[in-house]
Order: sequence, then C-alpha cells, then structure tokens
Amino acid sequence: MVAPYPTRVPVEAVAPPVRRPVVATCRALLAAAAAAGVALAVATGPPLEALSRLTVQSNLLLALVTAVSAARAWRPRRPVRPALTGAALLYVLLAAITSWATTGPSLSLLATATPLAALLDWLLFTRPRTLHVRILPSWLPYPAAYLAFTLLKPGRHLHPYLNPDTLPATTLAAHSALLAVTTTALALLLVATDHVRPTL
Repeated sequence: MVAPYPTRVPVEAVAPPVRRPVVATCRALLAAAAAAGVALAVATGPPLEALSRLTVQSNLLLALVTAVSAARAWRPRRPVRPALTGAALLYVLLAAITSWATTGPSLSLLATATPLAALLDWLLFTRPRTLHVRILPSWLPYPAAYLAFTLLKPGRHLHPYLNPDTLPATTLAAHSALLAVTTTALALLLVATDHVRPTL
C-alpha cells in the first residue's frame, strides 16, 4: 500500500556511517579534559560535596557522552542520538552560566574551558536541524530535580542564592523561577540555533 503522503527519512537512516578521525580525536580530548576536571574537583575537596555540584555532574555526563561519540566517530558507527548530546551540552552550558553569574568570570576548566569546547564541537562537528522542541520534556526534569535537591539538601548549601537558611521564601522563589526560565530559554535557544546554523 502506497503512503498517501511522502514520508521524510532522516539522512543518517540511509547513509552509511563514515569514519571521522579528526572528530574522534577532538572529542577524545574533550572527554579527557572533562574527566580530568571532574577528577581534580573530587580529589581537591570532599568527594560527595564535589559530586553534588552542577558543574561536576554536567561535566561528568559530558565526558561520558563525548567519549562514546569519539569511539563511534573512530570506528565508524552511527552518531550518538542528538537528544543525548544536546542534553549534555545544555547542562554544561547551564552550569557555566550559573557559575559565572554567582562567582564572576572564571577561567576554570569545568566552568569555562569544557563548556566552550563542547559548544564548538556541537557547532562544527554535528549535523544541524536534528533538535526539536518536543525534546525539551526529556531535557528539563534533571535541572528541576537538581533545583529541588539544592533547596532540600541538609547541611551546607553549595549555592548561596538558593540557601533556605539565609534567604526568605520570596527570594528563594524568585531565584528558583529565574533559574527555571533561564534553563528553558537556553534549551529553546539551542533548538533555534540548531535550525539556523549552516552545514559545515
């Protein structure tokens, strides 16, 4: 039976994967940098406290996703799903933005170097027009869960602007709403950018 309307088949579904050694090497270096930053953060501070930071968690995810992407580009195999690579990019950029907004400009590995490198990797080495608004519901639960964890975490609070012990409820609500809006806006910006950026 012939379909009444033509169906759009993604390019990656019909085109064979191609070995990309340059991309694989760049991504392997990015994964190593993110992993090194995480290891350094864990080694120089209380491990559990370090692992509870957004910058560390997002860079850990970035290291894992980018390492798999590097292996797939080298072999070659199908690339990692855009929803997953986009999530890793969103979280590491969100961590960088919140870090810069609260502590000021920083040249640290986790807060600046790896987010910028991840953004360049996405712009230069990934196929455009693969992200869609319908992906957002799968991206946003993690930032929401992290926000809830930060507000409810007992003991020392890592983020002064979300400390319920020192801030009134109205201020906490305003800061939480601002973070939610920032996260959603950043996710929408990534999707919009994906649809206007050229194929390199």
